Amino acid sequence: MSSRKDKQTEEQEIAAEETQAPSQTETQTEEATVAQQEGQPAVDQFIYCGPNLPRGILNQYTVYRGGVPKHLTQYTEKCPAIQHLFVPIEALTKTIQAVQKVGTAENVWFKQVIGYIKGGVK
Repeated sequence: MSSRKDKQTEEQEIAAEETQAPSQTETQTEEATVAQQEGQPAVDQFIYCGPNLPRGILNQYTVYRGGVPKHLTQYTEKCPAIQHLFVPIEALTKTIQAVQKVGTAENVWFKQVIGYIKGGVK
């Protein structure tokens, strides 16, 4: 009789697990899948970690969706380092540390952008 009760208890636990809310990761994956099925691109957010460009053209730590904005194309063509300093928000802390550490690629790109600014952004 106890084995029958154990089996019923096990079945109830399985049923309870199946009715629980999905985890956050599962929900995010489902949302991305739905967006792709509806023809919408998944939204990616990037943050610019380089120095401010004059006249408010581009400000440090500004968040953008979907990559580098098209109005910056003329600047990224003249100074490709600008594009390298757009990073996923999740990488912000590591990028800030890398920018401050002499010799890293991020540090070199930051200095290249400063040089571009001093040369006169047109």
